[in-house]
Amino acid sequence: MDGDQRTRTVLTMGESQSDARDEAQRAESLDWWKHYDTLRQDKNKTFLATNSFLVAAVGFSLKNGRTGTTSDFVLLLLVAIVGFLASVLWFVLLSRNTLYIEFHRDRVATAERRLNEGPGLDAQWEDFKKTKKPSPWENLSSNNVDRLLSLVIVAFWLAVGVVSITLLA
Repeated sequence: MDGDQRTRTVLTMGESQSDARDEAQRAESLDWWKHYDTLRQDKNKTFLATNSFLVAAVGFSLKNGRTGTTSDFVLLLLVAIVGFLASVLWFVLLSRNTLYIEFHRDRVATAERRLNEGPGLDAQWEDFKKTKKPSPWENLSSNNVDRLLSLVIVAFWLAVGVVSITLLA
């Protein structure tokens, strides 16, 4: 085997090891991406269930309207504070989860570019959007919509808190 053949063999072995690492990174990142997306959906279910119970407590404390006792309005204020804090926590956790998803999505795209096996997921998604031409609403990221929902619920709890303070006065 002459020097040129040895060099080609070493380069081929090096390239295949690099490809194997890229493929492993791609597979691992896809798995983590799926994991964090599932985790995001589970967090949404948990926080929506929690907020449902808190809204029921609001209904209980407001059942008597303006003729309710002071303790009803204090309960309303406490529930509003708990709901507010839970919703802010929900927003923070979803924001952090979004970063993890974006990190692994970027790792997949990087590995696919290095593997150079044709269009990767990002390119396929862009091609799909060109052919389907989604509306602006369809283009919204579910990560952003989830965070927007948590902010709407934060605003709801602020309003409930203001109402309870007004009724206590």
